[in-house]
Amino acid sequence: MGTGKIVAIVGAVVGILSVLLGLILPELFSWYRLSVPGGGLYLTGFGTDIFDPSPGPDLEMAMLVLVGGILVIVGAVACLASAFVENKMIGILGGLLMIVGPLLLIVDVITGMSEFMEFMEFFTGDSGADLLFGSVGPVDWGLWIGFGMAIGGGVIGLVGGALVER
Repeated sequence: MGTGKIVAIVGAVVGILSVLLGLILPELFSWYRLSVPGGGLYLTGFGTDIFDPSPGPDLEMAMLVLVGGILVIVGAVACLASAFVENKMIGILGGLLMIVGPLLLIVDVITGMSEFMEFMEFFTGDSGADLLFGSVGPVDWGLWIGFGMAIGGGVIGLVGGALVER
């Protein structure tokens, strides 16, 4: 198996894990988090919020993040397909989709379109780009590990797709 195929497969796996692990271990792998003493509020790659410990605020799904998670999954499948059918264009497109997916979360953070980000603005007193990362006393918030994994998986998938030989 060629190097490009292996790199494309690794990128796809990292991208898929960035979405799925957020549901299993949101404290570590959510795309966005608000950490407060005794718990936290986590936004997964599927646009759902998880409050630990329960119960927490009942927020509607963050639609842009849901679309972003779907783009990561579709991009990962495209990267896998490029490795097996040996098509560079499919791999490059898959990598780009995997990168664009999490960038939709940044759009949501900056514009405050979802109810989750409206809650964050109310809770932290910050809005827009100030919600990308921040802290006040024991409370901190910002983009988290799952977001970085999704971007990293997209870059790895993009490189792998470009290296796939026809």
